[in-house]
Amino acid sequence: MGMRCKECGASEFDYDHIRGEYICQIDGFVVDDKIDREDISGFFNSEGQLERKIGGNQLGSDHEKTFSSTRDASGKPVVFNRKELGRMKNFNRNIMIQRNPLRKQVEKYFETMPGNGLIKSLAKKILSHTHSLESHNEKMNNSILWSAMMKANGGNHVPLPLNQTRQAQKIHEKDIRNGNYTIRMVALASMNIASRIVNVELNTKHIAKEHDIQHNHMINESKNIVSYLRIMWVAIHSIDKKQNPEISKIIRFGPGHLFKRSWSAKDIDCAMDLLRPIFEQEVGEKITRNLMKTLQDMLFQASKHRYLSGENTNLVASAFAFRISKQVNSRSRLKSRICSTLGIKTNRLDRLEDQFSNVLDKYFSSCWKKEELE
Repeated sequence: MGMRCKECGASEFDYDHIRGEYICQIDGFVVDDKIDREDISGFFNSEGQLERKIGGNQLGSDHEKTFSSTRDASGKPVVFNRKELGRMKNFNRNIMIQRNPLRKQVEKYFETMPGNGLIKSLAKKILSHTHSLESHNEKMNNSILWSAMMKANGGNHVPLPLNQTRQAQKIHEKDIRNGNYTIRMVALASMNIASRIVNVELNTKHIAKEHDIQHNHMINESKNIVSYLRIMWVAIHSIDKKQNPEISKIIRFGPGHLFKRSWSAKDIDCAMDLLRPIFEQEVGEKITRNLMKTLQDMLFQASKHRYLSGENTNLVASAFAFRISKQVNSRSRLKSRICSTLGIKTNRLDRLEDQFSNVLDKYFSSCWKKEELE
């Protein structure tokens, strides 16, 4: 069709055969209608005003004002031309239309999909946070929660996945072939996350092909959902529940197995092997052996943390290694070297510190001993 919604920029529509309207699937906005306005030209008088009575039929009702009875502040009748009437007609229809937001359409699509009812139910709960503008605004209006969410996101504004979905529509317009492509994509992404939470493995490539969705679109949508949920969980975890008991009621499900990675001994040993030469140059081989043993203990504790364990092993290792370097030499500037050696960007380490500095400090303090330097 080549049309776009003027409200959100989406390009997917439902067609109302009775009203002859194209309705945006994202926000319910009436984008276009096929009513021939020439057919209603007889309802206008010579001044372009809509006549209140046509023969014996009266337009409007006792409870509604028609355009011909509308007057300005001075009491003079307001004249509407056809263009203005058409614009107001569309505006009024968009107010009155029963909107069917994307989330509700995705939930309806769930009913056509095979699969576990528990996973579908959890997917609906996920969407109630990630694809609900109302829920997002409630979080923004909660100053304590929103401040914690921004902190968990490195001090940046927290994007709503629903808005990211809309943006993706504009970028990938050529790939959105069928009318309900976005609905299917969001449905599969949310089901994917729900499955991971309850520790059920899905063949994402297979289900993407089965539902005619590009795999990379589904994965990107999944990443946006996970990012939002993670920020929310980390923020809630950081807030004192005794002073703010209502915070616990905001989200009724946890991450489950979503962030649980298997940090193998090989991964930890690899990180220590990369870091060993850096510390040997600073303090020698003997002390470095003690430091690497301490680093190993820190990583072992971190691997048990619900959220920290979901991070890359080298990223967490770089955080502990930087703490150790400051104990070795308070003037040491090894941060960039540590990150470069482990293949970690310094701004990524900064974000980890923003989210988990208290947890990292706790594990560091429990394992660190001054005797390591002797």
